[in-house]
Amino acid sequence: MSPESFRDKSARPLRVVIAEDDTASRKLLRHFLVQWGYAVCEAADGLRALEMLRSQDVPTLAILDWMMPGMDGIEVCRKLRAFTDRQYVYVLMLTALDNKEHLIEGLEAGADDYVAKPFDPAELKARLLVAKRIIAIQSSLSQQATMLNEAHEAIITGDLTGTIFYWNQGASEIYGWSAEEAIGRKAPELLQTRLPMPIEQIMAILQDTDQWHGELMERTKDGRKVVVSTRWSLRKDDTGNPVGVLVISSDITQSRQMALRREIYQQTSLALAEASNLNAAAPEIIRTVCEQMQWELGILWTMDGDHNAIHSAAVVQTSNRTLPFAEFLQSVSFASGEGIPGKVWNTGQLEWIEHLEKHEEFTRKAAAMQCGLDGGLCFPVVLSNKVFAVLEFFSANFERPSTGDVEFFTFLGQQMGEFMLRRQAEAALALSEHGYRSLVEDSNALICTHDLEGTLLSINSAAARSVGLNVEQCIGRNIRDFFVPEAKEKFGRFLSKIQECGSLNGKMELMDIHGRRMVWSSISRLVEDERGRQYVLGHAQDITQQAEMQKELLKSQENAVEAERKLARIESLTGLANRRAFYEGAELERKRSLRRSRPLSIAYLDLDNFKQINDRNGHEVGDELLACVGSIMRANLRAEDLVARLGGDEFAVLLPESDYQAASIAVAKLHRILTAEVQKRCWPVGVSLGMVTFQSIPENVEDMVHAADELMYTVKRDGKNRIALSQVYLPQTTAPMVSGVQIEYQH
Repeated sequence: MSPESFRDKSARPLRVVIAEDDTASRKLLRHFLVQWGYAVCEAADGLRALEMLRSQDVPTLAILDWMMPGMDGIEVCRKLRAFTDRQYVYVLMLTALDNKEHLIEGLEAGADDYVAKPFDPAELKARLLVAKRIIAIQSSLSQQATMLNEAHEAIITGDLTGTIFYWNQGASEIYGWSAEEAIGRKAPELLQTRLPMPIEQIMAILQDTDQWHGELMERTKDGRKVVVSTRWSLRKDDTGNPVGVLVISSDITQSRQMALRREIYQQTSLALAEASNLNAAAPEIIRTVCEQMQWELGILWTMDGDHNAIHSAAVVQTSNRTLPFAEFLQSVSFASGEGIPGKVWNTGQLEWIEHLEKHEEFTRKAAAMQCGLDGGLCFPVVLSNKVFAVLEFFSANFERPSTGDVEFFTFLGQQMGEFMLRRQAEAALALSEHGYRSLVEDSNALICTHDLEGTLLSINSAAARSVGLNVEQCIGRNIRDFFVPEAKEKFGRFLSKIQECGSLNGKMELMDIHGRRMVWSSISRLVEDERGRQYVLGHAQDITQQAEMQKELLKSQENAVEAERKLARIESLTGLANRRAFYEGAELERKRSLRRSRPLSIAYLDLDNFKQINDRNGHEVGDELLACVGSIMRANLRAEDLVARLGGDEFAVLLPESDYQAASIAVAKLHRILTAEVQKRCWPVGVSLGMVTFQSIPENVEDMVHAADELMYTVKRDGKNRIALSQVYLPQTTAPMVSGVQIEYQH
């Protein structure tokens, strides 16, 4: 229930149900109540009054005559109190009975107050005002309880032994247990909580500070592991003695899984980059996967040279108890198609083994189970659509695989294959470079001398011919004349540097008299003649062909990196999700919001004048700006929010189950922090942002992104560096999105 609906109810006149069989008394009561501003309903008997009280779930005051035909006021009160699923009804008994026993009976039946008959209007009005205040307080408490129960976080209260007293809907959504199933159970046992420190130490911190924060590993009703960020608060009674603990937890499983997979991918890439081949990189890769996934043993399987058998090329264990199995694997081999490694080699498909002893194709049961191993995973390393190697892992506590795990390890095997492909290309290039180097070393060297102004003093025939002149035509000319136009302005720095350092080596880009560009690898040294005059001696090799080959290699590597980036889910510069990951994640959230009838908000962000950063300061500063934006967005949005760089200087944020107010606050905060940071760093950019809240969910993610993008461009057109906020309502038809858009600008 929204705050607006609460306000609407509180603005209505308070409903009063009168149950009085005496017509004159009933009419008199109605006269005064209408005059005092109450909404009055009348009943001549108790049964009709009970029906009225049950007909609407709104704050209500009931004035019940004690004595009525059929069902008297006391019986109506008892039946009313038996209904616990409605808002509280304040009961005022109307009675001519004045002895204590009758009054006590009425209060025990659930009455809140009484008025004697015949009633005094002034007394009745005063008692109604008291009732009205109590109903308002009860309604406020009911609203707060409803909002608490509908919170996305798990909110649990219990005593100091862990027995659960309160369990909200958020806890049911995270853990799968209903409130009825959870209340009365011990939380650590129900959730199989794995604490980061002894419970005694946590309780000591609570006693000292009243608060404890941390992350916990727990299990849901269906056995899945969840990681929660939790905050414990010590509850005390009126005397200050501890009586229990309030626990508020958020599910961060997905973000932790993404961080874990990112760490595996980064460490695998590093190991492959530093090794000469897959066999050399395998031990570090296996160790990283085992440590991050908490697995105990991993094996790299490769095919022998004759393609007859698959052998273990590397075995790594993280637990001493698996040593016998590791030793056993050293002597094991498989034919193609045999056992799990052979099957994966043939099919090229990942294979999960949930229970080793029940898997018919697993032939190493006895040795594995002797070491306590229970489950495993095997996935291929694919090179040019062919299996190049197979990685296999085992653990005593293998969890049921998620769709994300299957996709990640399949992707990891593909990326390792891409690395091997690049290694082969590098080896071929090295062979080509070796042949070219032999050719260069056998050719004539390029030698010249020039003074400290650059005027050529001497030059050999090979160097003169390379620029299209003879020796005599070169002497007296400034060597700067042969530099390509963009390098000429740097020649002054070269002359200053060589006088400071005494020698320099590097590459020089020159141009002959016909405009042909050349690249020389040069060594220049400052020397003195017999008179002590300084000059520069230069020795160079023409490496133009080699430089062109290197450019071709760089281009092929960039193409490979681009292909790898497109396959990846994490954008490397900012650490955010890439376009592919964003659209996949957004589609899941779109469907979830559609099922739950929850709002969904999306923001589209663009950096104003970003091109000027690259043009004036260089791409390194532009990259630094993009990385900074990514870091700020990760740090200032919720774990469940999906943040992505869609390309260039454009970013998107999906805020699941965020209504217009919550999303507006979140993006306003983000815009404020980003603006402050770019101003602090003197970056001449602004941030244009469009945020759309969908109260009804569109049919696809493209429509959502398009709506936010269009809204962002209204900011661009109207002055940039601002926020545009919008709510979109969709009609219940199959037509495209239409009106129902309310736009609000924020500076």
